[in-house]
Amino acid sequence: MAKADLIKRIAAVDPVHAETMSENPTEFQLNPLPFYRRFQLLRATVDLPHKPIQVRYVDDGSRIIILQATPDRIYEINRVEDLRLEHGQISSYLHFFFENSSGDPIHMVESEGDVNWLDASSQDPERKALREKAITLIHPAKITPLLGNQDYLVNATAIRGRNLTEISARVRQNGHVDILGERVLVPNAPVPEVGP
Repeated sequence: MAKADLIKRIAAVDPVHAETMSENPTEFQLNPLPFYRRFQLLRATVDLPHKPIQVRYVDDGSRIIILQATPDRIYEINRVEDLRLEHGQISSYLHFFFENSSGDPIHMVESEGDVNWLDASSQDPERKALREKAITLIHPAKITPLLGNQDYLVNATAIRGRNLTEISARVRQNGHVDILGERVLVPNAPVPEVGP
């Protein structure tokens, strides 16, 4: 689909960003979401003079939904898709959910390679020690089925702001997420601040 046509479709749901996209260089990237049958993640990166911005949507080819700082839009998509998560989809769903539904973005990390470390973390002794401590605490998401495989208890590590945290959540088969608890494992980790 041509950029101009895609911007027209975006304008129907997000006229302000669509106007910005039509006036500035914009790159679009469409990625599959393994837990949805129809919708894919659409990222629009707009190269503004002072800094680029990224706006995220889901698109099924005929309908675009903007992702905002609340889970309501994701829950709307889940209803349209009649989502029924399976055990093997929980981790990828939570990555998507946390990064696209929180006013205070959460970047779920399951290995050292998932973390964008500051360059100084390999040279400055204090930051290097924090990095090494954080690496020992990062783990793959632990997913436990509940209630006959319809709900899941998840324990995962994540970056929120500049803190490495551990989050406990209940994920329902329909994609509804309840955060049960969160604790900071490493405050002020040597990472760039995770932001919108």
